Amino acid sequence: MILTLASPLARAQSSDAESPASIETSDSPEWMRKLKILPTSDTAIKLADQVKTREQKDKDLRRIRAKHFGTMQKVEIREAGIAKLAEYNDPALYPLMVELFEKEKNDVRTAMLDMFTKAESDAGDATLTWHAIFGRDEWMRENCRARLRGRLRDIETGNITHDNVKLVLYEALRSPTAKHRAAAAQMADALNFVEMIPWLAAAQLSAETRAPERPGALAWILVGQQTAFVSDLEPIVADSAVAFDPQISTITTGTMIRVDDAAVSTTRYIYNFDVHNSLVNMSTRNWGQGTATLGFDYRKWKEWYELTFEPYWQKKQMEVVKAHVTQKTAEESANPPPPKAEPGNGGEQKAEPK
Repeated sequence: MILTLASPLARAQSSDAESPASIETSDSPEWMRKLKILPTSDTAIKLADQVKTREQKDKDLRRIRAKHFGTMQKVEIREAGIAKLAEYNDPALYPLMVELFEKEKNDVRTAMLDMFTKAESDAGDATLTWHAIFGRDEWMRENCRARLRGRLRDIETGNITHDNVKLVLYEALRSPTAKHRAAAAQMADALNFVEMIPWLAAAQLSAETRAPERPGALAWILVGQQTAFVSDLEPIVADSAVAFDPQISTITTGTMIRVDDAAVSTTRYIYNFDVHNSLVNMSTRNWGQGTATLGFDYRKWKEWYELTFEPYWQKKQMEVVKAHVTQKTAEESANPPPPKAEPGNGGEQKAEPK
């Protein structure tokens, strides 16, 4: 559940003017604001119902896994289990299904991913996106990516809602793992999410602060004064004589200093070329001009996006909408609807007398 919202798509900022290490959260875009969840909202109530549904169906799904899958070798029994699994096609159960069946053989996992794809829902798309990036193995990641490409092939028509997909990609771009950021950038490029360009610009360069780790104290320092004294006397006895042999010891008084930490932290910048290449590819394709000269400089990307690309893209989208309306009007004019029948006996049109 996302309770706090992230940066605006076109207003991604760095907490440090010199480093795009973080993104502002002051002004979220419209598509993210409507994902905000209030405890008393219908969305929160729906999520609570989904949790309840998962709790109710958990035992049933585990029973199917134990009876039909796992080490079971008989094909007919496994197919019967897959058929039973199709009866639980509920978006509320998608997270539970992945948790229970992601380690099964490929026949079960294929059926599960096909279920998510055929659902043609935002929940199914978001589930596929998440496991296309964070999937436990390459088979899962590649099959999720393939289904997403087919599912969202008409992305330019705007017929599908992609809000949760974008949110998953945003979380992946914030991941500390470079391969997750790269996978998210490549998917944003493949799906042509141009509004994510500022996020990719911020994710192509990351800062990492390191400090040496040492167990225990680094040093002990004594500031004190030593004083000698006679700690013992050993008697020496001889004929008609006696003497004592003194034992000399030393006592130290002062202050003991323990140094726990004296490390110097260093910051290094990591250049993610996979994210950079996806960013350049998508921006160049949609702008029609090369953007490789912007390099890894976040401020240049931000200035280019706000002052050059954003106005250009808005104008282009308006032209696309206008052309679509013009085409639709022309088609309606060329193919007018048939005239309505005049009311008559039995609702039939009266014949003209000869």
